[in-house]
Amino acid sequence: MKALFVIILLANYFDCLAQTSDTLKIKTVEIFEEKNSSTILIKKRENLSELLKNQSTLFIKDYGPCMLSTITLRGLGANHTNVLWEGINIQNAMLGLNDLSLIPTKSFSSIKILNGNNSYLNSNGAFGGSINLDSYVPMGFKITLGSQFHSYQNLNSSICIENMHNKFWYRYTYFNLSAKNNFNYATNYFGPRQEFIQNHASQYLNGQIIELGRIISSSASISFKNWIQYSKRELPSPIGIKNNNELQNDFSNRSILKYIYSKKRLSLVNTSAYIHEKINYYNPLAAGNSDTSLNASNSIKNNLNLSYFLNQFLIIKSGLQSEFNKGVSVNYVKSKNNSVQNYFYFMPLFNYRNIKIAPTYKLAHYSITQKLYHIYNLNAEFNINNKFITTLNTGKNYRFPTLNDLYWNPGGNINLIPENGNLNEIHFMLSPFSKNSSYLKYTLYNNKIQNYILWQPGHHGYFTPQNLKEIWSRGFELEGLAEFNIQKINISNRSVYAYTKSTNLRSSILNDESFGRQLMYTPIYNVKNIFTVRYKQFAFYNEYSLLSWRATSSDNYDYLPWYNLFNFGANFNINLKNNLLEINFALNNALNTSYEIIKNRPMPLRNFSISLNYTFTK
Repeated sequence: MKALFVIILLANYFDCLAQTSDTLKIKTVEIFEEKNSSTILIKKRENLSELLKNQSTLFIKDYGPCMLSTITLRGLGANHTNVLWEGINIQNAMLGLNDLSLIPTKSFSSIKILNGNNSYLNSNGAFGGSINLDSYVPMGFKITLGSQFHSYQNLNSSICIENMHNKFWYRYTYFNLSAKNNFNYATNYFGPRQEFIQNHASQYLNGQIIELGRIISSSASISFKNWIQYSKRELPSPIGIKNNNELQNDFSNRSILKYIYSKKRLSLVNTSAYIHEKINYYNPLAAGNSDTSLNASNSIKNNLNLSYFLNQFLIIKSGLQSEFNKGVSVNYVKSKNNSVQNYFYFMPLFNYRNIKIAPTYKLAHYSITQKLYHIYNLNAEFNINNKFITTLNTGKNYRFPTLNDLYWNPGGNINLIPENGNLNEIHFMLSPFSKNSSYLKYTLYNNKIQNYILWQPGHHGYFTPQNLKEIWSRGFELEGLAEFNIQKINISNRSVYAYTKSTNLRSSILNDESFGRQLMYTPIYNVKNIFTVRYKQFAFYNEYSLLSWRATSSDNYDYLPWYNLFNFGANFNINLKNNLLEINFALNNALNTSYEIIKNRPMPLRNFSISLNYTFTK
C-alpha cells in the first residue's frame, strides 16, 4: 500500500506545480481549493456543463438542457479551452471542442479548472485554460447506486462498482439518461410575455467507463481505462423557426493505457490513448437532399513525462508528446489527417525556501505547415508563511487549425496558419487564518491572440475560416471564501467576480464593424455566490448568479440582456453502519426568470430535481 501511495504522488506531483486551480471533488459533492482545505457543499450534477455552471469564473454557452454546451474562459472561444482526461486532450479532432453536456461526472473524483497558460505542458492551444478529469485509485470494495429525477421528465441513473484486492484494482461505472426536456419557458418574441412548452428536445444517452489497474512492483504500476458512450437527441429549432425534426447521434470510444515507474530520484509516466468519435446529423426537411452529415474521427496520442529529483532545490522534468488525427466526412473530398509532435520539452524547477521558479520550453512540429514552433512559459511563486502567495506567469503558446478549419467542404481553408498567443497573468492569494479555510484571491491577466481563426461569410455565399484578427483579452478575477462555526453549525460563503474585456484589436477586413467591440457571447462581468449552512448530516445552500449583457452581433448593436438566477437546495445524509444514503433536493430558477444564454434558445423556468445516492462499503 505504501508503494501505491508513492507512485500516485510522484506521478501527479508535477501536474500541481505552478498552477492555480479549482478542484471539484465529485465523490463528496464538494469544491476543494487545491492550496486550501476548505470545502463548499453543492448539489449533485449529472454532466460537466451543469456541474461547472455555477462554480468558477468560466462562462458556459448553453443551448438548453441536454443540448450543445461549450465553455468560455477569459473571453476566448471553446476551442481555446482543452478538456483533458488523465492528461490526454479529448477535444474532438474535427471540431476542436467538446460538448460538455455529453460528459458525465459519475466516474471522476477530481475536476481541475486551470486558467490561462497553466496547462501548457499537457496540450497546445489552451489560451483560456483547461479542464482536467481524473479518478482516484479505490482503496476497498464499494458499490454506489445513483438516480436523479428532473421535473421536466429527465431521469438519470448510474451504478459504480469498485474494489482493490491485493495489487489489483478495478472500477466499473454505468450511466444512463432518458430525457424528454419538455420544460416550460417564457419569451417576448411574439409580443408580451408568453409561456410555452419545449418540444422535440428529447435525449437518450448511455455509456460505461471501465478502469483496471495493477501494482507491478514497489516502483511500477500499470492501468487501462475505456470510456464508451452513445447519445441520440432531437434538436429543437430556435424560437420563431419551424421545427425541422433534426436529429443528432454522438458516439465516442476512448481508451487510455498508463504506465508509471518511480524509483529513487527518477519518475517516468507514459500515457497512450486511442480516441474514436462519430457525430451524425440528420435533417429530413433540408433542401437539396443535403439531409445527412456523417462524420468520424480517429486520434492516437502519447505523452511521455520524465522527472529527475536532482536535489532538494532542483527538479528537472522533460518529455515527448505526439498526436495523430484522421477525419472522415461526407463534407471532405477524402479522408484527411494532421499531426502534432512536441519533440522535446524541458522544465527545471528551482525551489529555494519560499521561492519557486519554473521556466519551460517546448518545440512543436505541425505536419500541415512542416514548421517548428517555439512554446515557452515562465512561472514564479513567492510564498510568505503560506498566508500570502504571489504567482507570476508569462508565456507563448500556439493553437493549430482543426480538420474542419482546413478541409470542410464547402468553406475549408488549407492556407490557415496557427494562432499564437502571448499570455500574461499575476495571481495573489491571501489566507490569513490558520484555524479556518477563509481566503481571498485576485488574478489580473492580459492576453493577445494573433492570427485568430474566424469563420465568416465568403464571396461564394458560404462561411469560410480566415486568419483575420488580433484579439485582446484582459481583465481580472476576484474570489473569496468566508467560513466560521457557531457551535455545531458551519457557515460558509464563497463569492466569485470576473471582469472580462475581449475585443478585436486589429482586423484585415475593410471597415470591420467589430473593431474595438466585445466578442460575441462574452459577458463583461460574471458574478456567482454560494452560501452554505451545515448542521451534522444536513446541509442547505443557495446559489446566486448574475450575468451581464452579451453581444449577439459582431458590432454589438444586438445583444441579450443581463439576468440573475437563484437556486436553492438541501442535502441530507443517513449513515447506516457501512452504508450511506444521500438525499438531495434542488429548486432551480426559484424566481421563475425568463432568460436566454444563446439568442432564441430558451432556458427552463422554475424547476426542481431530486436525487438519491446509496453507497455500500465493505
